[in-house]
Amino acid sequence: MCFPTIPARFIARDQTVRDTRKPALFESEETLQGTTYTFLNRAYPVLNEQGDVTAIIGMETDITDLHNAERRSKENETRFRAIFESAAIGIALFSLKGRVITCNPTYADILGYPTAELVGLSFVNFTH
Repeated sequence: MCFPTIPARFIARDQTVRDTRKPALFESEETLQGTTYTFLNRAYPVLNEQGDVTAIIGMETDITDLHNAERRSKENETRFRAIFESAAIGIALFSLKGRVITCNPTYADILGYPTAELVGLSFVNFTH
């Protein structure tokens, strides 16, 4: 694949490294034939004894799949949170030690506790 704006992006990245004498790290997006790709760009200066930049080591990694997976994960978390918070049934998540990690408002209402007070309690505090 050939992305037409890559040379301009590399020139700008390298100029930043030359000016600051420090590594650069950033994400960028490119669209080719209707598909958007996400890249992680890194550049590191090579300095001589006087501190002048004599070369730049640059890398670009296609992180499109990772970026898309993160987006889907956030969407799923938002969907789960909406269902969890508005469920008509009580839902609680417990640690392996039996302590409440989180619960929805319905669960707290059923037990007669404010939600914040349930977090951290052991299930033995409210079961018989």
